[in-house]
Amino acid sequence: MSTNLTETLRTTVRSTRRYTLLHMDGYSNALVTRRSPDFTPDSEFWYPIPLRDDARSTETLPNARYISGRTERTWLSSGKSFTSTDGQRHCLPLHGTNGAVAGVLFPCINGARKIVPGMRIELIALSRGAQDVSDQDEDDLEEWQCDPSLKFDEMYAYYHVMWIEWDGAVAFRSGTGRVIEDVWGRQLKEWIDVTIG
Repeated sequence: MSTNLTETLRTTVRSTRRYTLLHMDGYSNALVTRRSPDFTPDSEFWYPIPLRDDARSTETLPNARYISGRTERTWLSSGKSFTSTDGQRHCLPLHGTNGAVAGVLFPCINGARKIVPGMRIELIALSRGAQDVSDQDEDDLEEWQCDPSLKFDEMYAYYHVMWIEWDGAVAFRSGTGRVIEDVWGRQLKEWIDVTIG
């Protein structure tokens, strides 16, 4: 190990604090955390970074094409597609059962050709998100292009969703998007185990 690298590691270790944390098998129970005020002062990182143990690791399968998990699923209807104001994205309004805008979908290129207004779209939840919209123009958010009367407080809370279509027992991504959190909460949903290819 070079002298400069050794000295850098010693300096880094001296500037860290130790915490006893619950841990997964194979990881130290006395992990060191370090704050990085240079670029993200509110974040903490594990140090040293856990490395792969070649003796204990199983070989990763090349081209492992599938991911699976348990998530919520619901259906919304498609609206008339449009292009975002910056011209970069093909957008599709999503509507709830009452016809009001529920969110926006960004179809994959293959999915964009077969969409018709009123089509039932199967969606699964990926994660929750929020965005500060207090200083944004009405063209900055695709949801406002779908329905300019939509009002959000300073924060727009939503669910990141994936439009899925099935090929046998495997779901494939046809698009991703956002659904307004309140609308998602009112939808009739079910939990599913899904394998995505």
